[in-house]
Amino acid sequence: MKKLQIADGELEIMKVLWAEPLLTLPEIVTAVKKKNAWELGTIRTMLSRLIAKEAVEQSGARRSYRYRALVEKDEYAAAAADRFLNSIFGGATRSMLSFFAEHGKITPEDLAELEREIAQNTGDKKK
Repeated sequence: MKKLQIADGELEIMKVLWAEPLLTLPEIVTAVKKKNAWELGTIRTMLSRLIAKEAVEQSGARRSYRYRALVEKDEYAAAAADRFLNSIFGGATRSMLSFFAEHGKITPEDLAELEREIAQNTGDKKK
């Protein structure tokens, strides 16, 4: 995936399109307004930016355009997580996890689940 920067507001629109893949502008506005008090113009501007960034595709005829995300949620999440890990923790996963543990952001249940996932993904079948 090319380096794609999506602003927080734009990310709200992407979340709507990830949840429902093909929407009209009124449908997007309705969904976004459930969480944000943004006006139509604001949403339209952010949608235009996402189209320019090639994160969203606009298709159909004028006045009945439909929009869909061109970037998969998992793909964007992986790239965003990498940027976060590299910019804040110098790419050191252990430092990031230690930070979260020290600040009470990881519960014992979270750690147990992480251990299971790591074992599953590395082929180590310890339980």
